[in-house]
Amino acid sequence: MRIKHLLLLTLLVCLNVQAKTKGQQTAWNSPQAGNPIIPGYFADPTVRKFGDTYYIYATTDGNGGGLGPSQVWVSKDFVNWTIMPMNWPTTYHIWAPDVMKGKDGKFYIYYCEPCKVYTGVSETPRGPWKNYLGNDTTVFVPDRFVKNVITLDGQSFVDDDGSTYLYWGTWGIYKDFGCGVGKLTPDLKGFSDKRIIPNTQVTDFFEAPFMIKKDGIYYFTYSSGHCEDHTYRVQYATSKTGPMGPFVYAKNNPILATNADSTIHGPGHHSILQEGDNYYIVYHRHNIPCSTRGMHRQIAVDKLIFTKDGQIEKVAAGHSGIGYLQPSTNPFPNVALGKKVKASSYYGESFKPEYAVDDNNATLWRPRTSGKEWIEIDLEREYDIRRIWTQFEYPTSYYQYMIETSVDGKQWSIFSDKRNNKLAGSPMTDFGEARARYVRLTVTGSEKTGMIGAIWNIKIFEGSKMDPPQKLVQVTPSSFVKKVCDKTNKEYNCWENNNGMLAGSFIANGNISMIEKESRGAIHIPANAWLESMFTMPQSFYTSQPYTVSYHVYGTMKEVLNKIVSWDSKQSKSLASLKNKETKASAWHYVSLTSDGKKESVYMDNVLVSLGKAAKTSKKCQKLVIEGGENGVIISDLRIYNWQLAVPEIMFDASLQDEAPVKPVSINKEMLVDINADNYMPGVSLRQIENRQGTKGGFRSLASPISVERKNNRLAFAFNGAQEFQSSFQLPESFSDNSPYSITAWVLNPEVEVNECIIDLIPAQGELEKIAFGWGAEPRNGVICHNGWFEDSGIPELKGSGEWKHIAITYDGYMEKIFIDGKLVKQKDIVLRLPRSPYVTLGRTAEHEWPFAGWLHSLKVYNYTLNETDITTEFTSDKRKVD
Repeated sequence: MRIKHLLLLTLLVCLNVQAKTKGQQTAWNSPQAGNPIIPGYFADPTVRKFGDTYYIYATTDGNGGGLGPSQVWVSKDFVNWTIMPMNWPTTYHIWAPDVMKGKDGKFYIYYCEPCKVYTGVSETPRGPWKNYLGNDTTVFVPDRFVKNVITLDGQSFVDDDGSTYLYWGTWGIYKDFGCGVGKLTPDLKGFSDKRIIPNTQVTDFFEAPFMIKKDGIYYFTYSSGHCEDHTYRVQYATSKTGPMGPFVYAKNNPILATNADSTIHGPGHHSILQEGDNYYIVYHRHNIPCSTRGMHRQIAVDKLIFTKDGQIEKVAAGHSGIGYLQPSTNPFPNVALGKKVKASSYYGESFKPEYAVDDNNATLWRPRTSGKEWIEIDLEREYDIRRIWTQFEYPTSYYQYMIETSVDGKQWSIFSDKRNNKLAGSPMTDFGEARARYVRLTVTGSEKTGMIGAIWNIKIFEGSKMDPPQKLVQVTPSSFVKKVCDKTNKEYNCWENNNGMLAGSFIANGNISMIEKESRGAIHIPANAWLESMFTMPQSFYTSQPYTVSYHVYGTMKEVLNKIVSWDSKQSKSLASLKNKETKASAWHYVSLTSDGKKESVYMDNVLVSLGKAAKTSKKCQKLVIEGGENGVIISDLRIYNWQLAVPEIMFDASLQDEAPVKPVSINKEMLVDINADNYMPGVSLRQIENRQGTKGGFRSLASPISVERKNNRLAFAFNGAQEFQSSFQLPESFSDNSPYSITAWVLNPEVEVNECIIDLIPAQGELEKIAFGWGAEPRNGVICHNGWFEDSGIPELKGSGEWKHIAITYDGYMEKIFIDGKLVKQKDIVLRLPRSPYVTLGRTAEHEWPFAGWLHSLKVYNYTLNETDITTEFTSDKRKVD
């Protein structure tokens, strides 16, 4: 009883602390500030509650235009959120998803890409989804489905009579434009009525409609302004007639807008949650400090209050949030909160190391490089550490890291080794048992080149009531490795758990081998052999918590059934039907065990074969053993989850093939391009320019040759706009994703056009997929172009010059800088999405545009970041040679 009282006391303390915080003015970087509620960049949130679980469906942001992957955040208490992947949509853009529950008990998703809305259906709130109308590309609402309505941001609403409506629209600010609305047919596959809600009724309607009904009044809420800047805001209009209007614009608009100090910047594209008699507005706003492009948005929540006469009060938006809506699922205190920290580096005062231990999703520790970086926490006394949660900057990409603990800060032991991790998630949960005062996390790699190991929060607990719903184990043939797995220094055949949350490996006991059966990779465990985990299963897995175990197994139906249930079992009627179909032919079968913590259901090939009590153990923890039994076993893709998958999810799980994940690429600092006119005699005409250092090869002419001339005491390649050269080499695989880079060049250009491209490193057209360096007057991208929707990579005052200019561009994975004649003239933060480059183009873009007309003495490209001293040295030394 005492333990229960202590847990209750801890829970009350958590709730009281949150309540106290809410009543104060909270700064954006205050410890335990409740807004944003999600650790990461997400936008366009739709909040729903299905059963006892809250869901936030949102656009994945911070990656160049809402490009996915598809995901949903789930929580039982509205404070502790876990990201979970979804299988659909599979399209390039995944914008503004919304999910509703139909009368038939199924779930329907609406999402958009420019400029159309799609609809999908599923048995569960997180999928697996399939297009409700056909194949993945079948459109539900095409553009201009309603005249003068640009299609975007589909949002559903169910009226009191059960009728379902869909609202959509963007850029509704033009004359005679507005928002589209349609009443859906009972089968939700079409519309029985549709019309426009004109912007004469919903003033300044831009996008993001959301409808609610309260006390007989229909509240049409929407966003105005532009989502990239401070003008974005939430407004509303009301109707007492019906969900399709007509509407009356409210006098007290806007109800949510940028605040005085701009720490709540560009709030909008919201949804509304009703919890009892209370209403809450969930919306996105820009990160702090605001990113250049305005596309690193975060999700926040505040209370929505209605007046007695039916108005919505202006939202008292702040940084406190609303706290718990249900009892905390993790009542153990975070012992890392507010403790002393030190780090290998940090990227200025906006990204201090102490921000990693302040339990605030607005603040971020960002190291200076994308290389090996560490952060160390002094807990100030010893604790019995059982769980460590790490919330990395980008939850949809995996990070590789190691966590160590120490009593004295000198002798360190490994708590969790995820240096080969391939699993993305938030929080990343690390399990273990350590008595320690110091905790050190070292980031060693990431899924994408140039991804800096930045961290929103590190949370350390002495226990866990309920772990976040995650995949704990995945054993596949591709995870085989031969290595030293323990302290004996003996080399074992191991299967690493790199795709599961539990860090460690399985060691082979016996002659276990990898084989292939009927086009599927498999693990053959002979009779009396077994795989044994070097890690222990968490205690919570065995104590009345939900779980799911699934795997493929090869054999006859009877052999497989004998392994999982008694052949004479009468617990399931469907078992008898399987017996009748039993054949002697061997084949792959899919087995799954799923439990709600009390009852366990066993399925084979999606047929229920047994129903009984869930497995439990009184042990604190135990190793996981996969046995071959008396006759041996052939298995593939064993997965263990600490939550209960629904049957459709299990079916989808079975369809996934064993694929080796992409391996991170190690980067060796090197020069990639080096061309210099000093290599040639004046007066020559060239159809080939050699690459002096770095990548072997050169540039061959696709158009006119180029002459070498002496210009103002320098030998130079004389471009007149007719030249285009293409490299015979491709850039290395490491030059991709968010790769750091540097470009330096000596350029003389007397007359500057709007865009003039000197070198285009990547022939791509997608958002943030290009690096085109030039000398143009375009204020957005005249110097560096990345194909960004909004870029700030130009210099408006750039003019032509009859003098030689030294231009340098550097990028470190976060900040891009422009230097002219050794001096920093501009910088901005940006995240790139570079594909592998098959060739480099010189003299214009790869699309044969933006020809360069001027003189080029030298040009160098590096796959790393030159510092300011490097650039100054190159400028002064090269200038001295001429002067």
